[in-house]
Amino acid sequence: MSVETSATAPSAASPALPPALRALPPWPLLALLSGLLVGLSQPIVVESLTGKTPLDGSGLTGLLALVGLVPALVAIDGVGPKRAYAVGFVTWLVAFCVIVQWLITTIHVYGGLPLLVAVPTLLLLTSAIGAYVAAAFAVSRITARFFGWPLWVTFPPALAAVELLRNLGPVGGFPWGSIGHSFATVPVFLQAASVVGLTGLTFGAGLVNACLASVLSAWWCGQRFDRRPLVVVLASLALWGGFGAVRLQDDVLGGPSVKVALLQPNVNEGLADLTHEPKANILERFHELERSALEQGAEMILWPEGSFPTRGLNRELKDLSNVKLVPEGMQPPQASVVGVVTVGKERGDDGKMHPVRHNSGFVVDQDLKVHGRFDKTHLVPFGEYVPWPFGAIVRQFIPLGTTTPGNHLQPIDVDVDGAATRGKQRLRIGITVCYEGVFPEVSRALANNGATFFANLTDDRWYGVSGMASQHLLMYALRAAETGRPVARSTNTGISAWVDVHGGMHKKTGLYEENLVVDNVPLKNIDTLYLKLGDWLAYLSLLFTLGCWFTAMVGGRDLLARPKGATTLVLGFMGAAAVLGGMGQWLNIGSIDEALSTKSMLLTISGLLVSVGALSHRQWGRRAIQVLGALCVVFGLIAVSLAGAQSLVVVVAGVVLFLVARKHPALRQPPAIQS
Repeated sequence: MSVETSATAPSAASPALPPALRALPPWPLLALLSGLLVGLSQPIVVESLTGKTPLDGSGLTGLLALVGLVPALVAIDGVGPKRAYAVGFVTWLVAFCVIVQWLITTIHVYGGLPLLVAVPTLLLLTSAIGAYVAAAFAVSRITARFFGWPLWVTFPPALAAVELLRNLGPVGGFPWGSIGHSFATVPVFLQAASVVGLTGLTFGAGLVNACLASVLSAWWCGQRFDRRPLVVVLASLALWGGFGAVRLQDDVLGGPSVKVALLQPNVNEGLADLTHEPKANILERFHELERSALEQGAEMILWPEGSFPTRGLNRELKDLSNVKLVPEGMQPPQASVVGVVTVGKERGDDGKMHPVRHNSGFVVDQDLKVHGRFDKTHLVPFGEYVPWPFGAIVRQFIPLGTTTPGNHLQPIDVDVDGAATRGKQRLRIGITVCYEGVFPEVSRALANNGATFFANLTDDRWYGVSGMASQHLLMYALRAAETGRPVARSTNTGISAWVDVHGGMHKKTGLYEENLVVDNVPLKNIDTLYLKLGDWLAYLSLLFTLGCWFTAMVGGRDLLARPKGATTLVLGFMGAAAVLGGMGQWLNIGSIDEALSTKSMLLTISGLLVSVGALSHRQWGRRAIQVLGALCVVFGLIAVSLAGAQSLVVVVAGVVLFLVARKHPALRQPPAIQS
């Protein structure tokens, strides 16, 4: 008898429940409830109720992440993968609609599209994310059923694996709204990010929810009580919370610091271009804030993203003495980090020089000499560029003026000598520009390359009065805890703040208001395990989940017993080779090269379908290969018209796959196993 079956077998010792109580609510209601709970576990702003602040100012709603998935997991107890996928899809569709409802403001107000377009667009985007994450529900049910394991063994690694992949692609990845983010408001649980990162917190949430769902499901249905999930959840919470409580005892606010000024000018609220307001007006607003900051003894000043009023500074500038960075008559601060648009020229693949535009940050010293320039490496899809393959299609009809991504993640050194720093200190500043700070691998790479202090330059004005700014800010609590580096964050319209190495928030400003923060930011660093090992738990979860899923799909030991023809073996091994090659490249490059990352992901998925479809010897496997072949032909022909004859290889591969799956008898029906 399987572990799962024995864990849910009825027992005479169980308390008798009336049949009406034994019947669970319909699964759509349970999925809807889970979606609402997960959505509310992250900051939500409803202006008509609380103004510009989140509904829950205490942040304790982050604890909903520990129970939010319980109804959905109860609903998939004992069901097949199709039902499990449906439950997961509805859950995450609702959760993401709650979390990123601010996209309607972006599309309708700033994009100028009517609500009749904005709302369906939100549903389309959240459906795409929901379809991605729902795979964790289906895969965990498949492996639980095949191996006879309880869901609390299979679901946590499946959820962590899927969230790791969502961070990597497609279109450069979009980790926003991961359930692990909810713990940024709960300091005692946030500290584990220093060991396992964001995806490790997601694993922990999956484990606690699955264990609680197992206990609740058994009690509700009058089944035999299984102590194991209760023991696991209690032990996990004790270890998780205990580690956080011990870590929070360390003093991270003492020692040398740097007196930092964070400028929040609230320039051109509601406008899509800073230059819509006269340059002199914008400079004067910045100079007023700078003047006050310098009078308060600021040693370093941070300007927000793209804030310097120009359509583009020469990216090769060696000093900023001619651009009126500082008010007349005032001595510049010892260091400034200035968000600015830069322009230049680069040689393209055709050998010609082409204009390029970067979203950059300059680091300058007291003499206004430029110590270095950081160009934003991880751009916003459909905002700063059109991702592959959409860009290739759109470019056929209209010219695209897009931002060019940077190609290095190196800190920039600058010296600061003052009272707060207790003498001369060399700061190694790692800059993240807005959206790229959402990705843990970016901050980790900067820290591993020597960054001791993070400066985040942001402009969140495109999202109106919503939870977006609060959600975005909390991601830097995770970056600080993961890397053990302090973060100072300057935004145009809010929320500006600085974050200590435990993820504690300090001097938070209001949303859509002109403001200035001047405070001593401690320079303490902690070398965390996450810095050394990265998302080790998520990668182990990915290997475990893929291995178990593959074994279940091809029939486990039955695969060895079945007679296999040459075609089956060739397709199986070719698919496996594609998986290894695609995944190796995908995990290696992450989302640095967005187009190559998406192509690697598609190669990995295609290889999985071919390998599993061929080796399974099932009718669905044959159909999967045929569908894949047809898709390769269709999209390959489109690619030929856009990118040239090199895409013919995709068309040929598609034709071969379709014909082999259609004609070869070994793939048309499962052969008998010889006794």
